[in-house]
Amino acid sequence: MSQTLKRAAAVTGTVLGLGALATGCLTRPVVSNSPTLKTNFTDSLDNTGVDKVDILFMIDNSASMGDKQVLLADAVPDMLNRLVTPNCVNAAGVPVGVTDANGACTGTGGGSPEFTAVHDMHIGIVSSSLGGRGGAGANGTKYASGDQCNPGADGQPAVGAPQTTPVHMNDKGELLNRAGEDEHTVANANPDNFLAWYPPVPANPAGGSAPQPPVTTAGVTNTYTTADVTLNPVPDDTTLIGAFQDMIVGVHEQGCGYEAQLEGWYHFLIEPNPYQSIAYSSGSVPVASYQGVDNVIIQQRAAFLRPDSLVAVIVVTDENQEVADPLQLSGTAWAFENAYFPGSPGWPTYGASEGTTACATAPTSTACQCCATISNAGTLAADCQNQNDAGTGSPIYYVPAALDEPNIRFFHMRQRFGVDVGYPSLRYVNGLTNSVVPKQSYDQNSNGSLVACTNPLFAAALPTASTQELCNLTPNGATGRHPGGNLVYYAAITGVPHQLIQSTPGDGECPATTAAADCPQKSELTPADWVTILGTDPENYNFTGVDFHMLESQYPRTQALAQAAGAINYSNCPPGSADNCDPINGREFDTSAGQLGPSDLEYACTFLFNTPKDCTQPQYNGACDCQQDPDSGAPLVPNGTSSLCQKTGNTYGTTQTYGKAYPAIEELSVARQLGDYGIVSSLCPIHPTPVGGASDPLYGYRPAVNAIINRLKAALQVACPPHKLQANAQGIVSDCLVLATWKSTGGPASCAVAGEGYSDVDPSVLAEVKGDQHNAWVAAGGNATQTPDPSTLLTCAIGALPPAANGAAGCNTPDKTTAGWCYYENTTGGASDAGPACSYQILFANGGPDKAVTVSLTCVEQAGSDGG
Repeated sequence: MSQTLKRAAAVTGTVLGLGALATGCLTRPVVSNSPTLKTNFTDSLDNTGVDKVDILFMIDNSASMGDKQVLLADAVPDMLNRLVTPNCVNAAGVPVGVTDANGACTGTGGGSPEFTAVHDMHIGIVSSSLGGRGGAGANGTKYASGDQCNPGADGQPAVGAPQTTPVHMNDKGELLNRAGEDEHTVANANPDNFLAWYPPVPANPAGGSAPQPPVTTAGVTNTYTTADVTLNPVPDDTTLIGAFQDMIVGVHEQGCGYEAQLEGWYHFLIEPNPYQSIAYSSGSVPVASYQGVDNVIIQQRAAFLRPDSLVAVIVVTDENQEVADPLQLSGTAWAFENAYFPGSPGWPTYGASEGTTACATAPTSTACQCCATISNAGTLAADCQNQNDAGTGSPIYYVPAALDEPNIRFFHMRQRFGVDVGYPSLRYVNGLTNSVVPKQSYDQNSNGSLVACTNPLFAAALPTASTQELCNLTPNGATGRHPGGNLVYYAAITGVPHQLIQSTPGDGECPATTAAADCPQKSELTPADWVTILGTDPENYNFTGVDFHMLESQYPRTQALAQAAGAINYSNCPPGSADNCDPINGREFDTSAGQLGPSDLEYACTFLFNTPKDCTQPQYNGACDCQQDPDSGAPLVPNGTSSLCQKTGNTYGTTQTYGKAYPAIEELSVARQLGDYGIVSSLCPIHPTPVGGASDPLYGYRPAVNAIINRLKAALQVACPPHKLQANAQGIVSDCLVLATWKSTGGPASCAVAGEGYSDVDPSVLAEVKGDQHNAWVAAGGNATQTPDPSTLLTCAIGALPPAANGAAGCNTPDKTTAGWCYYENTTGGASDAGPACSYQILFANGGPDKAVTVSLTCVEQAGSDGG
């Protein structure tokens, strides 16, 4: 089709850059001084949305996470279907259907896509198991990964009972490809252990990928059940949804109890030189050090992470991160991941743990110190001396010894021990927002400071082997992902009561006539909401204003304890109360019952299982809250302590009927600090079972999935042009051209062979466009080894089409293959955040132009017009 330039009596010249376009002409006036055509450029505007999405799930695989993994698997079809076939919405933002496979609204309901369909997607999984960092076994024997979470047991049945599912104590932060109960591999996730979705649609360049599987089996919805952690029907691993559902359940729940939920994704995605192992020196006080670089992570990261994709990190966990940086305390912090602190009775006398008494009331003061760090026995604080048997400053341990219980080791650490050996939440916030991050701490400058490296998340290209340069990477250019953009999101489905993030009847998000229990999750949290969730300043132990369910405590939270912390909303449900006394977490429980001391934390929330969980089944060994001791046969949770188990009369049995989540303070703190790019949802679902049918939007983690997609829409949806254009009676903007510039020399040889809908550009306009492209390229650095000079590449015009009839937001295209664009003007007004708020849009036919091109809109005038 031929395209010629039309005369314009009075047109304000604009160009809407739909990729990286020149800005050198931004201030150029429209003048009348010679009989030539003039173009004018405005700010760059991406009008096609992001065309690549990389989603990394961190799924907690510690004990009792299987029921949550099932709920996540149930929500996967909603998430993937909506990304691949977004809703079609009318001018008011109301869904009227879904797009076709090409991302176009061709159904009877019409409308326009709520965002550009995702036709290039990577989906991967890492777990929370990074192995134990402890250095000594029960007999003092030192081995590389500690006496807890020993990776030597990986792949073996759990000790003490028959086991059909092997344990996985150290997944190393590498992408996982184990699916189903038998942990088979998914062929479509090979060779780098992630699913790559790149279907053969017009928006994708031909030949760019192997044939892709369908999203799901026609007419079949895979649904997991908690009874036996299987699918009904069995998932079809040859489909996108079936494969990913099966990979989720294959993560299982026999992983390390020292969960590295944040460190797991950071190690894979951000760490410039992820360590391969942790080694320990010989001697009475072993010192830890990192060894080597994990070449598997380097290879997988390079394949998974694209420089210009939208990245979403989704954390699914039921509690706070529990992991020590083994290099703290001069390389001895690994002791916090031993079963008992070294120095306890019967253990080698290296190390110590408890803090001075000032820590209890002033944990952030200088008077709060770790007794183990006070090296001179003569100056050892008196309260430290009084804690050990001899009272002379000899090595001490956490008193009483029963409180050495590992399960409660990693909360309020500075207050309890005088030192916090975990990682600060700022490490993870910086990892998602900063252009540079520290190289692993075993690699330092001569002055001892950490080496600053290019953040792989914002690098133009990534190394593919550990032998290549890992630190000094080239930062992304203008067209890639960069700090401060809207292409990095973090979501936490975790331990917070859904009631704290749920809308209320009549608040604008929930109809006044709806029951409070049936209101959806809030679309956005306010500062006041965050205080209720975390308190005023949790990292400095100021919990004023927090809901008492979010207080971490190894003892039942009494009213006095809650008031002392400044907590609100206290409900009087101490141990011994009815199991449903508190509608959020059942009741408090005695974490010391049957133990020498506290061995657990109080729950943030609990929820009824869809199907009860029989803890006597071998697949749940070590992963069930109502399990029997394999030696004595007694329940591991003594009768009357926790309300999670099925009760007959006054006796609690081995059938678990409720799931639970603990306050996940650190994961939530990361989301809060990320602002609009942090998303939070509850691991305790609003509706734990479907209400009113299988399509219940509040069932399971559907609210979480909906919240995530609604937030990602900011980067995915079509953007609004900054100026209204002039269309003729047929609705065509005849004074403007949409230009497509190929991104590399590998494109077509000429516009004549580019395909239907492409044509040559008028030479006088093309010359000016090419000049501006070159100037912008030079201003951005002009490095041809990274990005070709666009002025040297093929540029063609895309044919103009009339808009669709009857007010539908689309183009009236003659066929399903021709490239084309149209100008749509919303004459009805109004929109919600469910759909486009543009009063006018540039739309593309057939799912948009080829992804191998950068698109721009240039409007022209013939000199001699009034330029008005």
